[in-house]
Amino acid sequence: DTVVSMVGGIDVDGSTVAPCSASFDLPAQNQWRQELRARLVELERDGSLATNCSEWLQHLQAVEVPRIRSQLEQVAAADAFARGEWRPERPLPDPEDCPDVYSRVLALLREASSSGLWPES
Repeated sequence: DTVVSMVGGIDVDGSTVAPCSASFDLPAQNQWRQELRARLVELERDGSLATNCSEWLQHLQAVEVPRIRSQLEQVAAADAFARGEWRPERPLPDPEDCPDVYSRVLALLREASSSGLWPES
């Protein structure tokens, strides 16, 4: 049961594993996940995993899962960027929220630039 829970990203020895923030709900991936769970349950029933299961799961949780999750999030961000749907993690500041003195200076600079009197160098 512990093995099945870990593969689902829910629980390992009582500790929670956060789900990946990227959404990967393809039918082939769901089928693979179900097959993997079934194989791991079968191995656990046979006693094949009993010896090193706990150590393997701890390594998987501490090292492999974060590495894979990071890679998946990078791929998801690259895909979103390629589709034109990427959004930065932190929202960009609203230009209307800048202090009045900056707005006035920017307006003066724009006016000088559009007047043609602004030096080129």
